[in-house]
Amino acid sequence: MSKSPFLPTASDDQIKRIRECLRILKNDPLSEDWKHLLEAPPFGQVEEQVDPSENQLTFVHITYTTSPKYDSGWWVRIHPQTFLFNPVTCDKLDLQSAINIPYSPKKAYLKRKGDQLHFTLIFSAIPEDWDTFHLVEPGNGDTFVLENFKRNAEGVYYRSIY
Repeated sequence: MSKSPFLPTASDDQIKRIRECLRILKNDPLSEDWKHLLEAPPFGQVEEQVDPSENQLTFVHITYTTSPKYDSGWWVRIHPQTFLFNPVTCDKLDLQSAINIPYSPKKAYLKRKGDQLHFTLIFSAIPEDWDTFHLVEPGNGDTFVLENFKRNAEGVYYRSIY
């Protein structure tokens, strides 16, 4: 996982342990000790209120839905070199993190027509002088582009892909 200077970081062992605990908790009722741990800020961090106008990250939420012409074997993944691109200035912001989608070469397989995968891509904050931008996923002859995102103050964007 890419490290972001804006987010508290956890070691790989801490992340594995959290994932193990969450799997256990899905199947077991919460004890009071667990409730207390889950309600506390992680890793000794102090919660802060953040003014959306001072937003330091950009979140691109994407819903991918398989085509009605779906034939078995479809998969999705994200290239770690994915970036946001300003077509006016040619500046770019590199992908910081991806949630619920594997990085290439790993793949998430979809099983049937209409299956959906919801995932989030995280980037640094969009500069104020960017009015529009594109999301670009590079590839060997198959570069994928989602065009014309309009910058907003919240730094949160939604797209659906079919």
